[in-house]
Amino acid sequence: QREQKRRTPPVAPAAMPSVLLLALLNPVADITVSRTVNSISAGTGKLTLAGDSCKSSDAYGSNACNLDWGKSYTAAANGTLTKDIESGDTFTADLTVDELLSFKFTCQLCGVNCSFTLPVVQKRVSFAMPACPITAGAVHATKTLTLPASSPVPITTGFKGTVVAQDKAGNSLASINVQGTVSNGAVDLLVEAEA
Repeated sequence: QREQKRRTPPVAPAAMPSVLLLALLNPVADITVSRTVNSISAGTGKLTLAGDSCKSSDAYGSNACNLDWGKSYTAAANGTLTKDIESGDTFTADLTVDELLSFKFTCQLCGVNCSFTLPVVQKRVSFAMPACPITAGAVHATKTLTLPASSPVPITTGFKGTVVAQDKAGNSLASINVQGTVSNGAVDLLVEAEA
């Protein structure tokens, strides 16, 4: 027994909360995400995720969502856009990963591809934005996304930050705070989902 104790290093008491948190997060969901809408001046609407993967909802739709690898999710957007979205209108994501790494990029809201490089893994992500202009009026859209069956990267990471949209004159269109965790390879999820 004495020999066995020497071979198994004890877990430091200060590390126990982190170990327990990781153990609790992994079986619950592969991806968790929640958001707080600070302001929206470009219209009204809801983005809802079908099924029971989200724990709450509000005037803006589903929130506190838990997503798992290998499952399909259907999102529906319904609302009204009160002004045209034109060339030169942008959104900026300003995020912090694991409270250490800053990750910021800006893309146009329409007309061109949104392209950026994910930090650490240096993966390039690029996807098409809608054609310009996006005309003001009723918005009704549904999209189904199937996540990959498993993640190729066995890590868990947290993120939080703000996504802000503005028109070409610099006027705010929307401001949203986001936060969440991703286990087992969120980086590849982003690349595959938008490819």
